[in-house]
Amino acid sequence: MKRKILLYTAGVVAFLYSCSPQELSSVDPFGYSLQDLEKVDLPQVTLERPAPITVSPGAVTVSALGATAGTELSGAGKLSASTEQFANAVINTAPKAEASAVIRETNSATLTQIMSQKAYTGAQKGFINSFKSLPAQAAGFMPQLTLPVVQGKPAAARTGAVEETSAPVLIEEVMKGEDGCKSSALEALQKVLQKLQDKKGDQLDKAEAEYQKALKEARSGGQCEADKNRKSAVQELDKKYKKLYSDLEKNKKNTTSAAALNALFYAELDAINTIYQQELTACTQAQSLREAAALAALNANKQSIEAGYKKEADKATGIANAIIAACHNQGGGK
Repeated sequence: MKRKILLYTAGVVAFLYSCSPQELSSVDPFGYSLQDLEKVDLPQVTLERPAPITVSPGAVTVSALGATAGTELSGAGKLSASTEQFANAVINTAPKAEASAVIRETNSATLTQIMSQKAYTGAQKGFINSFKSLPAQAAGFMPQLTLPVVQGKPAAARTGAVEETSAPVLIEEVMKGEDGCKSSALEALQKVLQKLQDKKGDQLDKAEAEYQKALKEARSGGQCEADKNRKSAVQELDKKYKKLYSDLEKNKKNTTSAAALNALFYAELDAINTIYQQELTACTQAQSLREAAALAALNANKQSIEAGYKKEADKATGIANAIIAACHNQGGGK
């Protein structure tokens, strides 16, 4: 960082001459020396870290009715009344052309490929859309979705610009022609203020470096587990339905049973895909919140550093003022 030569304001110099010892309640006008002034320094600063942002993943919950129906629909035994009612609701609700196409293209050998598709076929999409029209009792066989949340609730993206640091405090050149006592105090003050300004700059540089590091982490995508979660869910789905479809094919179940099993499979696959898209959205929201948290931490750190600098600069000025007051009281002033 390019350093400016630190000079305090012209007002500080005026302050050094205008305040009497009695006005300096925080300093003893006769208790300070140049050594005390030179000891003034900035304390070490502990930088604030960005607030953590949590993302709770979504979930797909298979209903007990749906789990039982899957086993019955693919098995060799007779269907229970509730499962048969569900199967009839599916075949009566789904468009016949779409249902037939889905039955032809969905089997134990094609499941993995179907689950890896980037988009549904026209028949699959029409078949899935028909689930919205199922009667309430049949809808109870379908899986339930728990959507992901960020920080315990839906999050809105927030952004903000980095605020500028306060401008360095400047003073005019040290006054010439004064006696040695006052000149020494003013020169010592100038050196101390320069030291404080330099250390403040170093601290601000560290705060900015931490901010950039936090931004990089927020934008890395390493904290987003949407792909990992979908992969795990699809693997379980593949394992479960590969057996169910193998049993369906072995037992040569009728069209109604095949359509109903398809409904359970595609409803669960669609739920997983819906959760996946929602988790991607949650990751985007979380990134925005992490960026905002990084900015908030930066601004808090800058305020803390500036406040620490001002406190020590004021302290140094007070000590210098007390020394000059002592110069006057000892007869050294003009």
